[in-house]
Amino acid sequence: MTHSLIFKTPPADYRFIRNMVLSGVRRVLVTGTCFEYGLQNGCLSEEMLTAPVTPYGFAKDVLRKSLVMLQEIHPFTLQWVRLFYLYGPGQNPKSLLSQLDAAIDRGDLVFRMSGGEQLRDYLPVE
Repeated sequence: MTHSLIFKTPPADYRFIRNMVLSGVRRVLVTGTCFEYGLQNGCLSEEMLTAPVTPYGFAKDVLRKSLVMLQEIHPFTLQWVRLFYLYGPGQNPKSLLSQLDAAIDRGDLVFRMSGGEQLRDYLPVE
């Protein structure tokens, strides 16, 4: 993703949601991402400060903050749902769980990965 896309996408999303609010929509639900938290490990909570380090996380964080500011001018209910690591049918074959499943199906005796220090919250897509 180029930097120009980062700054074009959030304004377009913001304008779309702003226009909905100005048209009378009072409840808005937006899908955020765990990448808004950046490289933090361990138990995370929605009260924590965000610290994105990827363009995707940064873009989502900017959109959320912009919508919070919009709420001060045009009151509406904003529900920001941060998804973490989803898995299930149709998953990218290069994702960690897809590769692990493939190794199990092949009967591999070894599956190379990190030392396992990270904590991740995997959620079934269902």
